[in-house]
Amino acid sequence: IVPGFNTALAASQSVGHRYKADHRCTGLLSAALVCLMCDSIKYSTSPALKLQPARRATLPEIRETSFTSYMRSPVGDIYNPDHNRVNQDMRQPLCNYYIASSHNTYLMGDQLMSQSRVDMYAWVLQAGCRCVEVDCWDGPDGEPIVHHGYTLTSKILFRDVIETINKYAFAKTDYPVILSIENHCSVPQQKAMARHLCEVLGDKLDLTSVSTDDPSGCLAGGAGKGVSISVTCVLFFTPAHTPAVSCSWQVSSFSEAKTHQLLLQKPHHYLRFNQWQLSRIYPSSYRVDSSNFNPQPFWNAGCQLVALNYQSEGRVLQLNRAKFNTNGNCGYVLKPKFMTEGTFNPTAEEPLPTQSKKQLVLRIISGQQLPKPKDSMLGDRGEVSARNSLIIINIILHSGFNPMWEETLVFTMHMPEIALVRFLVWDHDPIGRDFIGQRTLAFTSNIGCSVHSNVCGTLLRAKN
Repeated sequence: IVPGFNTALAASQSVGHRYKADHRCTGLLSAALVCLMCDSIKYSTSPALKLQPARRATLPEIRETSFTSYMRSPVGDIYNPDHNRVNQDMRQPLCNYYIASSHNTYLMGDQLMSQSRVDMYAWVLQAGCRCVEVDCWDGPDGEPIVHHGYTLTSKILFRDVIETINKYAFAKTDYPVILSIENHCSVPQQKAMARHLCEVLGDKLDLTSVSTDDPSGCLAGGAGKGVSISVTCVLFFTPAHTPAVSCSWQVSSFSEAKTHQLLLQKPHHYLRFNQWQLSRIYPSSYRVDSSNFNPQPFWNAGCQLVALNYQSEGRVLQLNRAKFNTNGNCGYVLKPKFMTEGTFNPTAEEPLPTQSKKQLVLRIISGQQLPKPKDSMLGDRGEVSARNSLIIINIILHSGFNPMWEETLVFTMHMPEIALVRFLVWDHDPIGRDFIGQRTLAFTSNIGCSVHSNVCGTLLRAKN
């Protein structure tokens, strides 16, 4: 702490409070703070904010370490704080939303021998997931059970699962939960399932959305605290499908392989299909290790329920969190308008040739306080990826704690409204690489960098 720093910071926070902490003031406040106190640090600022030399001489200075701490504080974060709360229209049909979805929610590990736990439902629901999967089989004493069929995974009672869902369904957000039930039960145990659903969920159970009298399937004014049931089925479609025979609450399930085939053979038809009803994409049966596929191609085609293995942390779940953080992590993200009307080829190099493209220009300056593996030999490298493009930043030798990159990267964004940007830092050595830190966020979540901006800056902060 240096003299004058806390006073100036308090003053900047006071100004921010007068403007109700409007994030648009952050850049101005940061620039003003630099002008007022950084006579010994060479940072360029707006000419309109520069002070006369006589005035500068009377102001206190800030040390480089203190300035760095300020820039690493929440005030200097590039993430738009408006996205920490629901900020989108929540009254549209369900098919107009991306919905956070889980695959085989009950499993803690792999698909063959891992434990089934009701705790997993509590965890994913509190993480913002709005569609959970329940695989139901006949159990002893007339009680249905939940497990991965024809495997060595452990078994849990269906009623225990429903009680856990009832307890945690709206702990994170009030928006509806969808139960994707894979039903393998006999008729008597199906009746037991229905009884448990009605007894445990009570008036939370929403059966109105499956009435053909109301094909809209809207989110019903936003926070409805309802639980909807979706009995999983695998459907195949032809271009003969029309909006007249589909409803926005109907769900069709496709494997990742089948979906890739549809995107390759009938991309326009599949995009139109997703404008009428819901598509649920689940991982291949060959992913016995509970690995995840890349969800971006399916989101690009308008698929709403892209089901992921939440127990497998990594790049895919980081992309998933970044996508759903754009709307307060409520589990629902509104598709852009071009995804809900008209048609285009989502797999093309230029999917929307008639729309102007956006350019993302990033200047990666440095990393701060990056942890180093004990056996680190060379230094740190960075990766920045946007859409399907990847740029690797040069290695910084023997300077892992505070590496300086000073790299300028340029990306062309064809669909910036749904684009994600991921920063990754890893330790480089001849025999492999170790993860150091990452930051993933939606292009539209960059502060001051909406889809109407061409240039934005960022500060990379890596975390253990």
